[in-house]
Formats: sequence, C-alpha cells, structure tokens
Amino acid sequence: MADNRDAAVYNIKAVSRLTGVAADTLRRWESRYNILSPQRSTGGYRMYSQRDVDTIRWLKARVEEGLTISRACDLLRTRQDTGLSGDGEPGALVAPSERATSPGGGVRALPVLMDEMLTWLERLDEAQAGQLLTEALGLYTVEQVVEDLVYPLLVEVGERWMRGEWSVAQEHFASAFMRGRLTNLLHTSPYNAGGRLVLVACAPEELHEIGALIIALYLRRNGYRVVYLGQNVPLDSLVNTVRALRPAVVCCSASRSDTAANLRPLEGQLAEMSRQSGYRPVLIYGGSIFNRQPLLAEQMGAVYLGAAASAAVVRVRELTA
Repeated sequence: MADNRDAAVYNIKAVSRLTGVAADTLRRWESRYNILSPQRSTGGYRMYSQRDVDTIRWLKARVEEGLTISRACDLLRTRQDTGLSGDGEPGALVAPSERATSPGGGVRALPVLMDEMLTWLERLDEAQAGQLLTEALGLYTVEQVVEDLVYPLLVEVGERWMRGEWSVAQEHFASAFMRGRLTNLLHTSPYNAGGRLVLVACAPEELHEIGALIIALYLRRNGYRVVYLGQNVPLDSLVNTVRALRPAVVCCSASRSDTAANLRPLEGQLAEMSRQSGYRPVLIYGGSIFNRQPLLAEQMGAVYLGAAASAAVVRVRELTA
C-alpha cells in the first residue's frame, strides 16, 4: 500500500497557499531543476503529494537562509542520496531545528563541522570547505551557523596563527574564504526595498570587515534595507553618501584604536549636516576596539552597537522605532 504522504491530493493553487511559494515559481523550479515530479490529473493538471509539499517548504527555508535555489536543490539531492535528508528516512524532510535534535538522524553538530572545515582550510582546499559550509547552512539557520561555526572558527584560526601552527598564507586563505562566503550570503538574502535604510561601513584605513559584514547580513535578514560599503571608507565619501541616500542609521566598524580615531570627525560633520538640512541619521559604532572600550563610542558622539550581532539588531530596532 502506498504511503499516504505520496498520494497526489493537492493542486498547484493549494500547494502555493500551503507553502507560500508562487505557482509560477513552482513551475520554474520543476522545469529548471527537475526537483519535483507532480502527477497529472485526468484533466492534465498538476497534482502534488504531502511529500512534495514538505520538499517545497524545505527548499523555501533554505532560500530564505541565503542559499540560491540551485544550491538548495543540489544539497537536497545529496542528502537524499546519502539518506541524511531528514529524520532517518530517506527523503523525509523536517525543519532545521527539529532535524538538529533528532536522535539517530545522522546530523552533525556545528562544532564537528567546524573542526572538519579547519582541516580543509589548513590544506587550502576551498572545495571541501565550501561543501561543509553548504551542509551547515542546509542544516541550521544562518544565525546559528554564524554564532556557532563562523565566529569560533575565525577565533581558532587567529589563535593557531599566533601560536605559529598556521602560516600567514593559511590564515589569509581562511579569512578570505569566510569573507567571500559571508558576502555571498549578504547579497543573496532577501532585499526589502521598503525597509529602513542602514549604511554599514568600515572606518578609514580599517581592513578587517568580517564583523561589519555579519552585522549587514543580520540587518538585511531582519528586513532592513542595507547598503554595505565595505572596508576603508574615507570620511568625505561616507558623508557624501549619507547626504545622498539619507539613511536612518549609519553603522561604522573599527578594530583598532588608530582606525577608531579616524572616525572622530564624523559626528561633527553629521552635526553640521543637521544644521544645514535638519536631517541627521543615528550614528552607531561597533567592532573589537569598541567591544573592549564600550564607552569610547559615546565619547565620540555615537551609540555603541554591542558585541553580539543578534543584540545589535535589537539595538538598531530600538533606535529606529
């Protein structure tokens, strides 16, 4: 007897309502990626099973977490082929939080994935490290991966370099790999054209941008319209961009005392802008130097962002309420 989950009982309109995926999108997924094979009714209409609905929900969740649909489909096929796509039954799909806690489901914890990724990064093997990160993003939310894999991995990379266990080349490779993947996640995250605008930039001469990238990623995933300017942004260019775009918030990152000092004139320049036009954005500072000296931001005329990216989102929400 066939499993009830495989019975074709939903038309495309019902599936769209159940999953939140538009019918046109479903048709594109079927034709381009061959990931769904709905049956046909006697009238020639597509008919879907509960298993199809679960598959669509899983793919939609991966896309919302930052994967492209093609990468999500590849991950699904890999997990189905290896029997790791759900709670132990090949092809069964559950939410990331459920799957992560299912006993005997074959799911690897993030610290385990991080340890293996360190091995491949040490060997300068981008392909293997990339597969592991894709696996992590398929199992857990973006925020979980950042907090429990990306952050501790980068700390461990730095410590291994300081202990002389890794070369400068290995440390640079690992940092560049993670910076590139975070950039991809940022630019593939949903863009809310109607969200409050936040400008994120690194201080003049500041080259460490991973923290700023993560803040930009978190804010975009929380509905803000983020413009990310990257590392080493001169103040005159930043102020001109603020004047042109009129963001609600300007968020600047610095990791050292000298790059933080480069931000000191910014508050005065924004104050002058306010006197001329009546417009002034909220100014927020973050980064490792401000985490070590939380009062420094206030002394420079800005708000301290906070050490945790998740808390930073709450702070921005409070300031833009």
